[in-house]
Amino acid sequence: GSGKSRILDELAARLPAVRIGRAAGSALERHLPYTPLAVALRDALRTVELDPARLPALRQILPELDLAGPSRAYSEVEVLESLTELVRLHAPLVLMLDDLHWADTSTITSLDYLQRRCATAPVGIIATVRPEELSADHPVRRLQPSSVVRLEPLTEAELAPLGVAGVHERTGGHAAFVAAALAPGSADLSVALG
Repeated sequence: GSGKSRILDELAARLPAVRIGRAAGSALERHLPYTPLAVALRDALRTVELDPARLPALRQILPELDLAGPSRAYSEVEVLESLTELVRLHAPLVLMLDDLHWADTSTITSLDYLQRRCATAPVGIIATVRPEELSADHPVRRLQPSSVVRLEPLTEAELAPLGVAGVHERTGGHAAFVAAALAPGSADLSVALG
């Protein structure tokens, strides 16, 4: 309800000439390595046919490439370097990962690696998290973002220009509830909010 997914929608709409890959972390899939990263890569590169022989270590992230031939175990560095090369080859590229607090450690490690290895490439990584879902030792806390935007509920003063009486009281200032309350034909949110 804070509007983080909506911000990703708005950013994606403003980058029409850039490959964008979107994914969201999932509580049910958080034990599966690279899942949100793989989903985002598939989305960004949906029109690209990947050659498994060119970057074979990508099979660790995109298991469907393993169907193309014999496989072997790859070191983590081989996997990360293959990922870096793939991203650079197809830049400009933006990966948008919603609910990163549900991502596995392999995905988070990969994002940190990409941030450093692609620092001069036209590559962006945008992630959203719910801070209340992060334990003190969660790996996301060790990422070094270049910028942070914190979404808080809107204040009564921020909503006043809308000219809608009681909107803050009915929504608590949460962006999703405000948008729903202002939508044409919206029902009274006081029932939904309890």
